[in-house]
Amino acid sequence: MTEYRAKAHGFNSEITAIVEVENGEILKISAEGEVPNTVGALGVDNWLEEANAEHSVEVDAISGASVSTDALRKATQMAYAEATSGDVDAISSASIHNQPNNYPLLKEKFYEGDIEFDDEYDVIVVGAGGAGLSAAATAAENGASVLAIEKQGIPGGTTSLSGGVMQAAGAGSDPTTQAQVRQYLELSTKAAELLNRFLA
Repeated sequence: MTEYRAKAHGFNSEITAIVEVENGEILKISAEGEVPNTVGALGVDNWLEEANAEHSVEVDAISGASVSTDALRKATQMAYAEATSGDVDAISSASIHNQPNNYPLLKEKFYEGDIEFDDEYDVIVVGAGGAGLSAAATAAENGASVLAIEKQGIPGGTTSLSGGVMQAAGAGSDPTTQAQVRQYLELSTKAAELLNRFLA
């Protein structure tokens, strides 16, 4: 058994993929470097579970943690390509000799016109995170009947795990942006104080 390693940058950190191979067969895939207690770490754990069950590096990225799991997938593909002396595509990092990661198109018809559905909607939103809920609310406000579907036990998606992070790229040097960020934080603090008084 020989261990092969490769690295790729995930959402929070650099991820090292470790692929244990014997006679060209994958025995085990593991990873190091993902920041614990993050959405990315949960995605990496789920990806590893599936990849190890299939003994394959050709497992698709996990929705909701796509940056970290795609980085891990690419790193495992590079490590496995090294193990099997395979060529690695310079653009995708995928082994040239492996199957593509995308699922094949359906060749059989899966819908017949005479199927009766339990309900009908103008708009179906898949994913009840910040963007999905905004889309569903906007559609409903404009008179559409809406169904929002969420795979997690609660709505919110990764937005509910943001930890109060505010995206303010480039705020470090622009005085106008810095002033806007300060104003946002002051208003947020005042709103939180008012909310706490109201709830007390």
